[in-house]
Amino acid sequence: MPPPLHPPPLNVQTPGFAHYSLAWSPFHNSRLALASSANYGLVGNGRLHIVSLLPGSVNGLNIDKQFDTQDGLFDVAWSEIHENQLAVASGDGSIKLFDVMINVREGDLPIRIWHEHTREAFSVDWSNIRKDQFMSCSWEGSIKIWTPELQRSVTTIPAHQACVYQALYSPHLPDIVASCSADGTLRIFDIRAPVSAQSLTNPVALPALTVPGSATELLTLDWNKYQQFYIATGGVDKVIRVWDCRMIRLGADANSSGPGGGQIGGACEAYLAGHEYAVRKVNWSPHRADVLASASYDMTCRIWTTKQGVPSSLLYIHDAHSEFVSGCAWSLYDEGILGTCAWDCRLNVFRPEF
Repeated sequence: MPPPLHPPPLNVQTPGFAHYSLAWSPFHNSRLALASSANYGLVGNGRLHIVSLLPGSVNGLNIDKQFDTQDGLFDVAWSEIHENQLAVASGDGSIKLFDVMINVREGDLPIRIWHEHTREAFSVDWSNIRKDQFMSCSWEGSIKIWTPELQRSVTTIPAHQACVYQALYSPHLPDIVASCSADGTLRIFDIRAPVSAQSLTNPVALPALTVPGSATELLTLDWNKYQQFYIATGGVDKVIRVWDCRMIRLGADANSSGPGGGQIGGACEAYLAGHEYAVRKVNWSPHRADVLASASYDMTCRIWTTKQGVPSSLLYIHDAHSEFVSGCAWSLYDEGILGTCAWDCRLNVFRPEF
């Protein structure tokens, strides 16, 4: 097992609100946002926390502001065009846009609310190329494209016949998005293609590359920041797979076990096994093409390398949480700094040594 972290991580707790997701600001290297829910997201309110990194303080982190919502929050994404705005995905199916400069005494109200999803909205992602656009996905099976200036969504993609757990823009190609679902598939869409009038029960409205990535639910995905055709996925089967989209030839067995498992015509470039329970989040490093972090229901965050020829693909284990680790995210500015959040209501920020 990799050596323990020294010194201990910076941390802050939010009693009564279990964490689902965290995001680093693309404008400020010391600002984070946390999406959280009361009662572990099963019932009750949600809360958005704005957190500052203050290494000189007692715990190293400070909660600057919080916004309460009527339903649990499952994800958060900072705006790429306005440094003080961010979008959240809510359990009631709504997408809310907040401005952190609005005084809490003015009512904590979002500056805009969209409510087109008919089931839980589980993921939001802001395009880092087409910066006036973001998207959300829902348990109803759809992906929706939004712009803050419009009252309605720009596009609806009937993506899957099952829950869509995450959908992300490609960081390299502005019109390409990927999604993962409870149906075990990874799908890649070109949002420029016309959308059919077919209903969500027939999700073939757009040209899509479909990868049967797992025999069980896929809970998370992430695009590699340096290799534009590489995507990592993780889910209930406890395995992280890295796919080369150029190599996908459908028809092979996607669910075979062992180091060569998960291959579809040779598309599976890496097979990372070691988590004891489901993988809830994967996040590629924005500073190194071969490094990614994963958060799991086994209460750990692990760091991996996909570099060939190394003694072990597992570089580090962070086991400072006492409940499901639901999120992990690398700092966009400070190389090697990682944040993790969990159902123990605790946010950790640390620099793993590997």
